[in-house]
Amino acid sequence: MQNTNNLIEQSEDCVRMFYESIGQQPEYQSRDFEHAMPRIAIGVAIAKRVGKTIAAKVMRKHRTTIHHHVMEHPVNMSSWDGYALFFETAEYTVNSYMENISHVNRMKYLDTMIQQFTKEKTKIQSTINV
Repeated sequence: MQNTNNLIEQSEDCVRMFYESIGQQPEYQSRDFEHAMPRIAIGVAIAKRVGKTIAAKVMRKHRTTIHHHVMEHPVNMSSWDGYALFFETAEYTVNSYMENISHVNRMKYLDTMIQQFTKEKTKIQSTINV
């Protein structure tokens, strides 16, 4: 299990990648729908992947605000023009990034285990002269 700081950093990377992909800068306090729509979309995508508390820290919002966005997500998907495209982009960005990070971490773990097993094998071999 990853620690919270790693998840926050990775989620912040996702936010940066998402905003680069849509050609905007994050506006965490703006109430204009041009800024609110993508902000809500990336916040919901992060919340679905790593939880509302971490999403709230990354999005600089209260956890209950993120909870509200998650609860309103189905309505936004069906009735807020443009939201679905932002959410699909955000969800793809978050899931792709987090999946890749997961694979990289697993490979690092396996490399460490291989090194340990190789050392143990060499030690055993040296005692039996094979």
